[in-house]
Amino acid sequence: MEENRLAEVFEEFFTDWRNAGGRYGLEIIRVANGFIITDLQEGEQTVYEDVDDYTSADEPINAMESLLWFIIEHFGMGGSSHSKERLRVIREPGERYEGE
Repeated sequence: MEENRLAEVFEEFFTDWRNAGGRYGLEIIRVANGFIITDLQEGEQTVYEDVDDYTSADEPINAMESLLWFIIEHFGMGGSSHSKERLRVIREPGERYEGE
């Protein structure tokens, strides 16, 4: 990234941070059935629940996957198909998993 552009990005970040009272980011709290996410700048809350179907063993991992995608999108790090690099959430079995 060009030095002047980098300085602009930092200035924009710190301006937003100061305007938010020094609080810029997300607060994530684990609760019994999922996560509560609070946007520290906007004060908006989002809830991700673990269990919609108590018979599904995948519900906790689904909630965590949704949470990770939310964080990536919130901070604009998902990129596009034209980006040099981008973040992704990948789900794969463990090295020693012998299930289906």
